[in-house]
Amino acid sequence: MAKGTNSLKTLEAILDIDIDKVNGYDLFYDVFTQLWAFELPEERFDPRRCNNVLAEFRQLMRPDEFNGICRDFKIKVRKLLQEVLNQQDKNYQSPLHISSYFGAFKHSHLLQKKGAEPTSAAFAERPLNVSKDKFTRNVLQNLNKAAQQANSKDIQYLVNCGSKIDDRKSITGEAPIHKVVLSAEDKKPDTLKTILDDCQANVNNIDSNGWSALHHACYIGDLESAKTLIEFGANKQAYSNQNRTPLHFAAMNNHVEIV
Repeated sequence: MAKGTNSLKTLEAILDIDIDKVNGYDLFYDVFTQLWAFELPEERFDPRRCNNVLAEFRQLMRPDEFNGICRDFKIKVRKLLQEVLNQQDKNYQSPLHISSYFGAFKHSHLLQKKGAEPTSAAFAERPLNVSKDKFTRNVLQNLNKAAQQANSKDIQYLVNCGSKIDDRKSITGEAPIHKVVLSAEDKKPDTLKTILDDCQANVNNIDSNGWSALHHACYIGDLESAKTLIEFGANKQAYSNQNRTPLHFAAMNNHVEIV
């Protein structure tokens, strides 16, 4: 909940756990005492005290044994860290909920990188639904990713929050409508109808190659998607940058049922 660059650096130091080094501990210790005015007991644990002990163990053990211990430790720490990051407080809020609520998108990105799950089934309300702004929402979910997952619920939520359903933000210039058609999820048919009907997506939107969603459907042989697109007014005579129509792609790939 703390603001500014110092809080992010502190979070990075806290989450950067290793067995034989304490990356950023000095920074963490200094920044933490600046952010929180708490009384320090005379006797306190300092992870840096372990360095000499670990150095002695390294000398006494075979390299493969020591490296194996380090590897196992890191695996266990990653699992433990993931559990901690997805724990909820008495208000059913995880660290990711809090960072999203305050619009700390860099913190949200770091938490996810370290194992926080934005779509955990244990959450009564997902971090996406409490996120402050578009920057934080984009870290948790974006339209193209939601479309690829055939996640109609997230698509509708993001569009209602102001995301543009026809934006082409992928490297190949594909919009959500293309991503849905290319999705391998079982929910694809319903999601495609949601994008076209509820979200009013442009059925003839084209990607960087001049392919419409109908071009993609015909190329991969997706008859159900092709029917839905045509039902919503897809142009069957549209030419791609290679001067090919959807019919050309269906014929080239022997998708007789579409032809």
